[in-house]
Amino acid sequence: MTISISGITGVGVSSLSSKVSGAAPTSDFDKILADFQKLARQTPAERAREAVLKKHNLSEDSYKSLQGPAREAIDKEIVEAVRQTLKVHGQDQARAQGVTMTAGLKFG
Repeated sequence: MTISISGITGVGVSSLSSKVSGAAPTSDFDKILADFQKLARQTPAERAREAVLKKHNLSEDSYKSLQGPAREAIDKEIVEAVRQTLKVHGQDQARAQGVTMTAGLKFG
């Protein structure tokens, strides 16, 4: 039995070499894959923080340059987003282990 596949484009030696060498993505697929891999490596707390910054159209550099009440407001929102994320993930883990979470959780 012989199986042949033809007509596939977009995945070639150049895209494979960019993965191996760490070079910049060379196609839309490579960019999507790189974005997915970055997201997959992040912790839930990192994703929550990034979502808050994105919600406010802030880059990491613009966030770092914030001062005073603006920075404090963003920091509070980040803390709350991380708490909610950890609470949800904690409940998911507990359900997977057959444990019931109570409302008495405390964070920091």
